[in-house]
Amino acid sequence: MFTRYKGCADDRRIIADIATRLEGHLPDAYGPNATLRTRAPVILSHTSSLILHYPVSLPDGSEKRLLVKIRRHPKMTTLKATLDSPDLHSRMRHEFDAMDETFRHFDARCAELRGVRTFVFLPEYNAVVTEQFAGQTMRQLLMTCAPVGRSRRNIEMLKVASRRAGAWLREVQYSMNRSETGVVSSQLYDEEVAALIRDLGTCGVKGSVINRLSDQFRSAAATIEGRKLELGRSPEDYTTDNVIYDSEDKLAVVDLKYQAAPNYRSLSLFLIHPDTYKPQFLTFGKFFRSAILSTFRANVLAGYFADTTPDIHVLNFYCARNILEKFVMYERIIAGHSGLKSIVSSSIRLEMAMYFGAQIDRYLAAASPADVMLKERVRD
Repeated sequence: MFTRYKGCADDRRIIADIATRLEGHLPDAYGPNATLRTRAPVILSHTSSLILHYPVSLPDGSEKRLLVKIRRHPKMTTLKATLDSPDLHSRMRHEFDAMDETFRHFDARCAELRGVRTFVFLPEYNAVVTEQFAGQTMRQLLMTCAPVGRSRRNIEMLKVASRRAGAWLREVQYSMNRSETGVVSSQLYDEEVAALIRDLGTCGVKGSVINRLSDQFRSAAATIEGRKLELGRSPEDYTTDNVIYDSEDKLAVVDLKYQAAPNYRSLSLFLIHPDTYKPQFLTFGKFFRSAILSTFRANVLAGYFADTTPDIHVLNFYCARNILEKFVMYERIIAGHSGLKSIVSSSIRLEMAMYFGAQIDRYLAAASPADVMLKERVRD
């Protein structure tokens, strides 16, 4: 969630200099008469970044919006403080290059699947500058479908957007990048799960829970050993927060970085992300009706696999693995709380462990949600 950032006196020089640098690049991008409508941007703050919004007037009278993204830590209160932490920005150039590569790929071949247009990288501030891709995130679209009596139009939008999200990921993994076929290693548990389970232990999760999860994942890993596994370059954080669907039925992805990983890791992260929303686990899975999540997942799978068939057992393992990773994330957050906040958050730890444990059970069980997803996909 973004909040309005008010800034401080120390930031004024930085903001003015960023505006000057942007103005220097406007003629090459948009023509000699393109101008910033204001040098005082709206600044929105996220836990991991500050986003400066600069509206641009174009020679033909239309308008675009440039977004300047600078990384931050949650406790940093000024723009200047973020720039004094060089380690924080070490991967920003990688992010810009990934987004630029993706934009060029989709711009040349896809009408509905897009990349966010890059504008410039500002090395002085380790800032990624892109054009705004205006629309709603997949999380926002899912949330509009949650209430009883949701409109049919929202459901249809969810279907189209979910299919395109699946198709976008497959295009990146198999066309823009090159995937190779390997097999599930005998070391799968150690490579994918062991460290996460150890992290749960350091957060104070009960030993009985740790042992149960360890046994479950070891057993599941053994059953899929030797199965085919596609490996390649995939988005690191392919979640419903980073996938944007616009009013023209086009879809793009923001906050984009690539990593070498099994293809199913990114796909499964996207599939399970709604399971890990706070309203979903705080209501023990009752916030979304099962039909909404089935519609979402079925269409993601339909868009991703098209005329091919997934290996359900391997996909389930990675879904469970990503549920576990989100469980660890929330436990770390709670472990970092103090005072009254610690008392309040600790009161939900048992329920949270039960919820995430149940989700892992569902994905590792023989009658898995992914089987249901496939049946939904075939019927659709």
